[in-house]
Amino acid sequence: MEVRIATFNIFWFPSSTFIGNSRSVEDLDKLREVIKRLDADILVFQEILDLQALENLLSLIPDRSYSLRDQDGNWAASGAEKPNDLKVPIAFDSNKLELLEAGRALLAGQSPASWGRRDPVAARFRPIGGGTPLTVIGVHLKSGILTEGAEAETPDDEIRIEEMENLTNWIKTLAPITPSGQPRPANESTVLIGDFNAIRGNVALKPLLSDAELSKWSWPQPRFASAMSPSTVEVNLPLKERWTTHLDREVIDHVIVSPEVKLVEGPWVYAFDYDDSWLQAANVTKDWLEQSGYTFKKGNNLKAVENLHRISDHRPVRVIVELT
Repeated sequence: MEVRIATFNIFWFPSSTFIGNSRSVEDLDKLREVIKRLDADILVFQEILDLQALENLLSLIPDRSYSLRDQDGNWAASGAEKPNDLKVPIAFDSNKLELLEAGRALLAGQSPASWGRRDPVAARFRPIGGGTPLTVIGVHLKSGILTEGAEAETPDDEIRIEEMENLTNWIKTLAPITPSGQPRPANESTVLIGDFNAIRGNVALKPLLSDAELSKWSWPQPRFASAMSPSTVEVNLPLKERWTTHLDREVIDHVIVSPEVKLVEGPWVYAFDYDDSWLQAANVTKDWLEQSGYTFKKGNNLKAVENLHRISDHRPVRVIVELT
């Protein structure tokens, strides 16, 4: 059975007076169309302020039955208990997958993230009707200036190093997903996916390098697609357009898979701004996406940012894996 797994940071959703973004009904329609065309069975989101608003958005995706909750009605998200702060939820198509358990990927005794930081979220799934389970870990590491090198250059680097070290230890020790739960099964197919706020050469991602703790995991380079459904259409973008975050024009959204995972396709970065069919359906132009139209508000400083934020300042990334 093939499972499509994606990550999508959708920029302070649904809106924020702090950051200065506000989405209209038309903006939500455009965002919904991107998610529909992404065509994923499991979706990891970042920068979600309102989980109920996200649930409402996903409920209108045709031919899908996305859920954000476990069987007891609890959110499959980290940070759900923090109003007005960013959350990392996992949505899944309940017609295709059963959610076995979900929770934060925290070590025993580790305190939940403070306001302004985000814990990883983890969930175990199984195909409806039975089959091989799959663990998905969604991340949103500390934001900050993008750096490259073997040593930390900023305080944000130090925080990301700590976040990745804790997550790596959680993975390697098979720590439970819920505090009272059982240790995770050894050698279970696992996908680590999300917004790492770090380029490939950042010091925080050392656990993924050769001879490091997760060196046996696969970290494939992304390819870029101008369409994702009904089939993937690769587009050969110039170097300056090979990004997942529009503000920095760098790849900071990554997919890493454990040795047990059979990777069928991807990771693909869905460059929806190059999807002519999407642009026509949304009734916008690529120029519109590049126009300055929002005000980023931080303290007393004001900075113009792009209309792209009506959808997102990120492009989504998707892989297809096979469960045997």
